[in-house]
Amino acid sequence: MKWVTDVISERLKCLREERGYTQSELSELLLVGSQTQIWRWESGKQKPSLDALIRIAILFEVSTDYLLGLTDLRNSVCKDDLDLKEQLLINALRTGLLSQAFTQFSDIVNQTNPKLTR
Repeated sequence: MKWVTDVISERLKCLREERGYTQSELSELLLVGSQTQIWRWESGKQKPSLDALIRIAILFEVSTDYLLGLTDLRNSVCKDDLDLKEQLLINALRTGLLSQAFTQFSDIVNQTNPKLTR
């Protein structure tokens, strides 16, 4: 879908420039190989993979919904609205600690609805 590619391109370039990163620096931070890949994304020649989209969102502290143009809110989750277990879950997901994330998720589910554990 051309429209999504345009939104991703514009928002990625804007976020990169706001942080003062060059395309080369951003490619290193995102582990994508070369500056050429960032240029492809920013010019709309190619869309980032799901994995890359998630890394972009984490690096710039924005939601993937924002990157995709589904919302104009950069981050739809305010950390102040989350309790400690929810924050731990998000941190575990962001760092790739899936077993820890599963444990945190289970704790949250059990806390909010104990009937589900029966």
